[in-house]
Amino acid sequence: MSRNIAQFALVLLTLFACTPVRPVLDEPVVVSPDTISGPEPSPIVQGPTPPVLSKDAGLSRAPAYVQSAELFSLESYPVRVVLKLRGNLPTPCHQLRTEVKPADEENRIIVDVYSVANPEEICVQVLADFEVDLDLGSFAGGHYSVWVNGKKIGEFDA
Repeated sequence: MSRNIAQFALVLLTLFACTPVRPVLDEPVVVSPDTISGPEPSPIVQGPTPPVLSKDAGLSRAPAYVQSAELFSLESYPVRVVLKLRGNLPTPCHQLRTEVKPADEENRIIVDVYSVANPEEICVQVLADFEVDLDLGSFAGGHYSVWVNGKKIGEFDA
């Protein structure tokens, strides 16, 4: 009988030893921004469009996730067109890059939007918002279409 009790006690101790223990906290744990390492992400990147740089050769190319793209015609002569892009970069360490190709023979303006980052850099894995106004320039008379990363986003007449 005492042997059965000892075995039962051993089984209970084993079960209790395998269950996770949740600490009881009297106060919530608060993490100060000073204790988080890494670059501080900026919520929105605004300003002039970053050009394609030759120093990007050592950086790895990654997508930029375009959430919205809008065309605006400025009231000027000749007509100037601005493309407003909003979206996300893969991490705060990625830098936005755009490449605008001149209008082709079919009056298509091709815009490539992507990001670059140092492959050796360690970065927090969260999306970083971007918003940029891209000046497409002025155009001679005609009907034009604008394509961003292979998708037609709009048309305008100059």
